[in-house]
Amino acid sequence: MKGTSIPDDVRRFIVTSVPSIPHLEGLLLLRDGTVPAWNADILARRLYIGTRQAADLIEALHHGGFLAPIEDASGNYRYEPSHPSLREIVDKLAQAYQADLIGITNLVHSASSKKVQQFADAFKWRRD
Repeated sequence: MKGTSIPDDVRRFIVTSVPSIPHLEGLLLLRDGTVPAWNADILARRLYIGTRQAADLIEALHHGGFLAPIEDASGNYRYEPSHPSLREIVDKLAQAYQADLIGITNLVHSASSKKVQQFADAFKWRRD
């Protein structure tokens, strides 16, 4: 089955803001709303990643404006984008992911591969 075209704004969001598949799936999982309060332990179990990686992911999503802490001192977070445009782009990302899982996944991998290569290229020994 041939993938659909990924909207340009979704493509741009992935390239600039989605560094990994766990980041993508974590964001979409939190957006889903089936679990009202998230912490690193819950997210780690759901994504099959380590608790430290899940905690880092929650922290990144919080600083990115996608999550808000729950005010009960539990250390839990909820999906609450800080701006309507963030909610809109994540909604569009969810639709695109559902329509073209392989295309979105390939885009995340290619974007992260390019960033890794650019980082590595910065350290290449060059003769003058």
